[in-house]
Amino acid sequence: MACDNSRKLPLIDLSGLEGPERGRIGKQILEACETWGFFQCINHGVDKSTQNAVREACLEFFKLSLEEKRKWTTSLATFEGYSNPKHKENTGKLAKTQEGVQFLFNLRDPNPVVNEDHERLYPSNPPTYKPAVRAYFKESIALEKKLLAVLSEALGLEADALMKGLEGGAGEAKFAFRSSLYIPESRTEDELAGIGLPPHTDTPSMLTLLFSDDVPGLEIEKDNEWVKVDHVPDSYIVNVGDPLEVLTNGRLKSVEHRAYAHTTKERFSCIVITIAQEEAKLGPLPQLIDAARPALYETRTMAEFMARLTTVGYGGKSTINFAKRTAVPVA
Repeated sequence: MACDNSRKLPLIDLSGLEGPERGRIGKQILEACETWGFFQCINHGVDKSTQNAVREACLEFFKLSLEEKRKWTTSLATFEGYSNPKHKENTGKLAKTQEGVQFLFNLRDPNPVVNEDHERLYPSNPPTYKPAVRAYFKESIALEKKLLAVLSEALGLEADALMKGLEGGAGEAKFAFRSSLYIPESRTEDELAGIGLPPHTDTPSMLTLLFSDDVPGLEIEKDNEWVKVDHVPDSYIVNVGDPLEVLTNGRLKSVEHRAYAHTTKERFSCIVITIAQEEAKLGPLPQLIDAARPALYETRTMAEFMARLTTVGYGGKSTINFAKRTAVPVA
């Protein structure tokens, strides 16, 4: 697939989102999600000091010895914890996506009792990590909810329609935070494309918020070409995940993207994602089904999506294709 450096991701200013410009901004976001599946946004409301604090805490963790970091090794049951290409024993088929990149993944649940269990898995070293992630969760979750509300309205639905759809009868959705450190690789640009995250769509994410440093390393698929995403200071990169494509009956697009290392510089990024509870039943919203556009996806539980992900691995469009009425068989 060719690479096109001339095309630019839609850049949307959210500064008027809570005022009279809401309808116009909503249309811009909807158009970007229908045609690109991605957009960048500025004036998003997440404080720069909150971003800097979580970045510094994560980088401090990644600088610890491997022995120390392995105290929080990834669990296949929940994916929570630390993973590194040097120890793949607990990452199963997902390990093949992790060459050249370290991950740290933690969850936040709306149920305080359940969330307390998740927070026990947050690294205690450095001591700044837990409070930094808590603060970052608070601000980024508020942004996610604002974006999903305005998207619902732009689709002609009630503001809470998409969040209710994600609940799928199983209760309020949870959120996840994942930080990544891409290790420099002295290779050609073509070789670097295979180091990091291969082409994939986002499962189990409903909507992904990406914050990164200024080191390039993200490409998205658009019209059978790879488009490099330029760094915009103080911006977020937002993309549609598989469940959101399903809920909107294909109106919004979960598109393939890939991330890779740099030749000489470390690359840091972190995401916050919205995730349905495992028992949630996810299918096209009835309001977005009619005779002209019948349901294009089966209704499946989040547990089924996750089983597919762990069985097939993290790559391509295998998970979203699994949800389609003409499902692709497991490879």
